Amino acid sequence: MAEEVLAYYGAFNPPTKAHLFIAKYAMECMGVKKVVFVPSKSFYIKNIQNKDRAFNDDLRLMFLHKIAKDNPWMEVCDHDIKQEHQPTTYSSLCYLRDHGYQPHLLVGADVFCDFKDSWSNVDKIAKEFGIVVVDRVDDSMYAEVEDLLDFDPFYQELIPYVDFLPVSSREILCMSSTEARLMIGDIEDTMDQLKDVIPKEIFTDVMKIILYS
Repeated sequence: MAEEVLAYYGAFNPPTKAHLFIAKYAMECMGVKKVVFVPSKSFYIKNIQNKDRAFNDDLRLMFLHKIAKDNPWMEVCDHDIKQEHQPTTYSSLCYLRDHGYQPHLLVGADVFCDFKDSWSNVDKIAKEFGIVVVDRVDDSMYAEVEDLLDFDPFYQELIPYVDFLPVSSREILCMSSTEARLMIGDIEDTMDQLKDVIPKEIFTDVMKIILYS
């Protein structure tokens, strides 16, 4: 019998506490026991999504696997990363289905709002797999979702196949990978400045004290 799971696609560039919160919260709400994280290819992140910085495929897989060690409900799938070109989400969900899973697509409300303009095969995904939407960002995003469901025929057709999971406190959900990358950039700039000040013989020791104290 196929194992029912949530399939969580994204750059995870890098993974954040918000990603983990969304995944675990949705898993508990939906009554499943596992969330499969499926990271995108770095080429796709840099050249199609035009993100300002992309950790390479091996690093992002390593990040996810290390997190998964402490979270047994979490599984990491490298299927998309191993392909020559970035697969569509629909084809990747079919891969999971063909390999013993009964996946439901997990997305944030921000991604849900992009379905019409940026995604292909949304109707097939909805009807064959189902979609779980976590109210990810803020009141304006919630209002946008409501407007789409009230007035857009494209989204209205999805309603029977979508589970909406409201979140009462959104503070942790606003911790984005974009903000994490900006913080990492600030740290790197500071490290470069410190290299001009700290003797090279002790630079590594000083950085360890700063990072782990």
